[in-house]
Amino acid sequence: MSKGLTREKIVSAAIEILRRNGRENFSLRVLAESLEVKAASLYKHFENMDELILAVSLKVYEEFDEQQRETVSKAKTRQEAMLALATAYKEFAYAHPSFYHLLLVLSRMEQQEVERVAAIIYAPIMQAVNMYQLDDETKAHWTHIYFATVVGFMVVKGTGLSNCSLVNASNSFRLAIRNIISALESLEREQMARANYLKDECAN
Repeated sequence: MSKGLTREKIVSAAIEILRRNGRENFSLRVLAESLEVKAASLYKHFENMDELILAVSLKVYEEFDEQQRETVSKAKTRQEAMLALATAYKEFAYAHPSFYHLLLVLSRMEQQEVERVAAIIYAPIMQAVNMYQLDDETKAHWTHIYFATVVGFMVVKGTGLSNCSLVNASNSFRLAIRNIISALESLEREQMARANYLKDECAN
Protein backbone atom coordinates (compact mmCIF):
# COMPACT_ATOMS: atom_id res chain seq x y z
CA MET A 1 0.00 0.00 0.00
CA SER A 2 1.37 3.39 -0.97
CA LYS A 3 2.71 5.18 2.07
CA GLY A 4 0.39 7.90 3.31
CA LEU A 5 -2.37 7.12 0.82
CA THR A 6 -5.79 6.93 2.48
CA ARG A 7 -9.41 6.78 1.35
CA GLU A 8 -9.85 10.35 2.58
CA LYS A 9 -6.94 11.63 0.47
CA ILE A 10 -8.21 9.80 -2.58
CA VAL A 11 -11.73 11.20 -2.17
CA SER A 12 -10.44 14.75 -1.66
CA ALA A 13 -8.28 14.49 -4.78
CA ALA A 14 -11.21 13.08 -6.77
CA ILE A 15 -13.45 15.97 -5.70
CA GLU A 16 -10.84 18.51 -6.75
CA ILE A 17 -10.44 16.90 -10.18
CA LEU A 18 -14.20 16.73 -10.70
CA ARG A 19 -14.54 20.37 -9.69
CA ARG A 20 -11.74 21.46 -12.02
CA ASN A 21 -12.12 19.17 -15.04
CA GLY A 22 -15.65 17.80 -14.97
CA ARG A 23 -16.99 14.24 -14.90
CA GLU A 24 -16.17 13.56 -18.56
CA ASN A 25 -12.45 14.11 -17.93
CA PHE A 26 -12.31 12.07 -14.75
CA SER A 27 -10.71 8.61 -14.61
CA LEU A 28 -8.77 6.48 -12.17
CA ARG A 29 -5.65 7.06 -14.26
CA VAL A 30 -6.00 10.84 -13.98
CA LEU A 31 -6.72 10.50 -10.27
CA ALA A 32 -3.65 8.29 -9.73
CA GLU A 33 -1.43 10.75 -11.59
CA SER A 34 -2.62 13.62 -9.41
CA LEU A 35 -1.71 11.60 -6.31
CA GLU A 36 1.60 10.51 -7.87
CA VAL A 37 0.80 6.83 -7.44
CA LYS A 38 0.02 3.93 -9.73
CA ALA A 39 -3.63 3.26 -10.55
CA ALA A 40 -3.28 -0.17 -8.94
CA SER A 41 -2.73 1.56 -5.59
CA LEU A 42 -6.25 3.00 -5.74
CA TYR A 43 -7.75 -0.48 -5.93
CA LYS A 44 -6.32 -1.22 -2.50
CA HIS A 45 -8.77 1.35 -1.14
CA PHE A 46 -11.67 1.12 -3.61
CA GLU A 47 -12.76 -2.00 -5.47
CA ASN A 48 -14.04 -0.10 -8.50
CA MET A 49 -15.11 3.29 -9.86
CA ASP A 50 -18.67 2.96 -8.52
CA GLU A 51 -17.39 2.53 -4.95
CA LEU A 52 -15.19 5.61 -5.35
CA ILE A 53 -18.01 7.68 -6.83
CA LEU A 54 -20.25 6.65 -3.93
CA ALA A 55 -17.65 7.86 -1.43
CA VAL A 56 -17.27 11.12 -3.36
CA SER A 57 -21.07 11.56 -3.51
CA LEU A 58 -21.44 11.09 0.23
CA LYS A 59 -18.64 13.55 1.00
CA VAL A 60 -19.97 16.20 -1.38
CA TYR A 61 -23.55 15.97 -0.18
CA GLU A 62 -22.57 15.87 3.50
CA GLU A 63 -20.80 19.20 3.01
CA PHE A 64 -23.69 20.52 0.93
CA ASP A 65 -26.15 19.41 3.62
CA GLU A 66 -24.35 21.56 6.21
CA GLN A 67 -24.56 24.60 3.91
CA GLN A 68 -28.26 23.99 3.25
CA ARG A 69 -29.12 23.61 6.91
CA GLU A 70 -27.34 26.88 7.61
CA THR A 71 -29.32 28.53 4.79
CA VAL A 72 -32.59 27.44 6.38
CA SER A 73 -31.48 28.44 9.89
CA LYS A 74 -30.53 31.96 8.79
CA ALA A 75 -33.85 32.64 7.07
CA LYS A 76 -36.09 35.10 8.92
CA THR A 77 -39.32 33.52 7.73
CA ARG A 78 -40.30 30.08 6.52
CA GLN A 79 -41.18 31.50 3.09
CA GLU A 80 -37.69 32.97 2.87
CA ALA A 81 -36.24 29.62 3.94
CA MET A 82 -38.06 27.76 1.16
CA LEU A 83 -36.96 30.24 -1.50
CA ALA A 84 -33.37 30.49 -0.24
CA LEU A 85 -33.06 26.71 -0.11
CA ALA A 86 -34.28 26.34 -3.70
CA THR A 87 -31.86 29.02 -4.86
CA ALA A 88 -28.99 27.30 -3.05
CA TYR A 89 -29.80 23.98 -4.74
CA LYS A 90 -29.95 25.69 -8.13
CA GLU A 91 -26.67 27.53 -7.63
CA PHE A 92 -25.00 24.31 -6.48
CA ALA A 93 -26.17 22.47 -9.60
CA TYR A 94 -25.11 25.28 -11.94
CA ALA A 95 -21.72 25.80 -10.30
CA HIS A 96 -20.91 22.10 -9.86
CA PRO A 97 -22.57 20.11 -12.66
CA SER A 98 -20.24 17.16 -12.11
CA PHE A 99 -21.32 16.82 -8.49
CA TYR A 100 -24.96 17.31 -9.34
CA HIS A 101 -24.71 14.50 -11.90
CA LEU A 102 -23.47 12.20 -9.16
CA LEU A 103 -27.17 11.70 -8.44
CA LEU A 104 -27.27 9.60 -11.59
CA VAL A 105 -25.17 6.86 -9.99
CA LEU A 106 -27.81 6.24 -7.31
CA SER A 107 -29.52 3.63 -9.48
CA ARG A 108 -26.38 1.49 -9.30
CA MET A 109 -26.09 1.62 -5.51
CA GLU A 110 -27.39 -0.83 -2.94
CA GLN A 111 -30.71 0.22 -1.38
CA GLN A 112 -29.04 0.95 1.96
CA GLU A 113 -26.57 3.28 0.25
CA VAL A 114 -29.35 5.03 -1.68
CA GLU A 115 -31.24 5.61 1.57
CA ARG A 116 -28.12 7.06 3.16
CA VAL A 117 -27.63 9.55 0.33
CA ALA A 118 -31.35 10.36 0.24
CA ALA A 119 -31.35 11.12 3.96
CA ILE A 120 -28.55 13.63 3.45
CA ILE A 121 -30.19 15.31 0.45
CA TYR A 122 -33.69 15.48 1.94
CA ALA A 123 -32.66 16.64 5.43
CA PRO A 124 -32.53 20.43 4.77
CA ILE A 125 -35.79 20.31 2.81
CA MET A 126 -37.48 18.49 5.68
CA GLN A 127 -36.07 21.12 8.02
CA ALA A 128 -37.83 23.83 6.00
CA VAL A 129 -41.09 21.92 5.50
CA ASN A 130 -41.25 21.15 9.23
CA MET A 131 -41.83 24.86 9.80
CA TYR A 132 -45.40 24.25 8.66
CA GLN A 133 -47.97 22.73 11.01
CA LEU A 134 -48.91 19.71 8.94
CA ASP A 135 -49.30 15.99 9.57
CA ASP A 136 -46.26 13.80 8.92
CA GLU A 137 -47.60 12.22 5.73
CA THR A 138 -48.34 15.61 4.17
CA LYS A 139 -44.87 16.84 5.11
CA ALA A 140 -43.31 13.76 3.51
CA HIS A 141 -45.27 14.27 0.29
CA TRP A 142 -44.32 17.92 -0.02
CA THR A 143 -40.67 17.27 0.82
CA HIS A 144 -40.64 14.90 -2.14
CA ILE A 145 -42.56 17.33 -4.36
CA TYR A 146 -40.19 20.17 -3.48
CA PHE A 147 -37.08 18.13 -4.29
CA ALA A 148 -38.57 16.70 -7.49
CA THR A 149 -39.43 20.21 -8.64
CA VAL A 150 -35.92 21.50 -8.03
CA VAL A 151 -34.34 18.46 -9.71
CA GLY A 152 -36.72 18.78 -12.65
CA PHE A 153 -35.64 22.33 -13.35
CA MET A 154 -31.98 21.35 -13.05
CA VAL A 155 -32.42 18.48 -15.53
CA VAL A 156 -34.16 20.77 -18.01
CA LYS A 157 -31.34 23.27 -17.60
CA GLY A 158 -28.72 20.57 -18.10
CA THR A 159 -30.29 19.33 -21.32
CA GLY A 160 -30.49 22.84 -22.74
CA LEU A 161 -34.26 22.63 -23.15
CA SER A 162 -34.79 25.65 -20.92
CA ASN A 163 -33.11 27.75 -23.61
CA CYS A 164 -36.05 26.94 -25.89
CA SER A 165 -38.64 28.26 -23.45
CA LEU A 166 -40.67 31.32 -24.37
CA VAL A 167 -40.24 32.69 -20.85
CA ASN A 168 -37.34 33.18 -18.44
CA ALA A 169 -36.57 29.84 -16.79
CA SER A 170 -35.43 31.50 -13.56
CA ASN A 171 -38.78 33.25 -13.25
CA SER A 172 -40.54 29.92 -13.83
CA PHE A 173 -38.39 28.37 -11.13
CA ARG A 174 -39.31 31.05 -8.57
CA LEU A 175 -42.98 30.73 -9.54
CA ALA A 176 -42.88 26.98 -8.97
CA ILE A 177 -41.36 27.36 -5.50
CA ARG A 178 -43.84 30.13 -4.60
CA ASN A 179 -46.68 27.83 -5.65
CA ILE A 180 -45.31 25.14 -3.34
CA ILE A 181 -45.20 27.68 -0.52
CA SER A 182 -48.80 28.72 -1.25
CA ALA A 183 -49.89 25.07 -1.25
CA LEU A 184 -48.19 24.43 2.10
CA GLU A 185 -49.81 27.49 3.67
CA SER A 186 -53.21 26.52 2.30
CA LEU A 187 -52.88 22.96 3.60
CA GLU A 188 -51.76 24.27 6.97
CA ARG A 189 -54.88 26.46 7.24
CA GLU A 190 -57.11 23.54 6.25
CA GLN A 191 -55.55 21.12 8.71
CA MET A 192 -55.54 23.61 11.57
CA ALA A 193 -59.19 24.52 10.88
CA ARG A 194 -60.12 20.82 10.86
CA ALA A 195 -58.22 20.23 14.10
CA ASN A 196 -59.95 23.17 15.79
CA TYR A 197 -63.35 21.96 14.56
CA LEU A 198 -62.76 18.47 15.97
CA LYS A 199 -61.54 20.00 19.20
CA ASP A 200 -64.72 22.05 19.53
CA GLU A 201 -66.86 19.01 18.71
CA CYS A 202 -65.18 16.98 21.41
CA ALA A 203 -65.61 19.84 23.89
CA ASN A 204 -69.34 19.89 23.21
